[in-house]
Amino acid sequence: MSEENSDGSETYAILCGECRKGVESRDAEDGQVEYGCSDCNNWDTREEVLRISKEYTTEQAQLNLNKHMKQIASRSKGMTFSGSTTSDKKFRFVVDSPF
Repeated sequence: MSEENSDGSETYAILCGECRKGVESRDAEDGQVEYGCSDCNNWDTREEVLRISKEYTTEQAQLNLNKHMKQIASRSKGMTFSGSTTSDKKFRFVVDSPF
């Protein structure tokens, strides 16, 4: 689910890639803060959670674009499409986005 910001942009929640529960925070044994899912015991640093969720978002955007390009190419006699439109890649953290 998204939340609209005052500048018109939207913010999407980061979810556990295993169970799709919202990411929470906890104090780690070393005194640092970890982010992740207590149900799945899926935890990491803020930086790594953001890196993984950005990678997920980038891949989903590319797949979405590829699906649209495949549709366009299918309606054209002179155009072909050879990109991927699905992926089996698993992500530890995902974004609750419209993709």
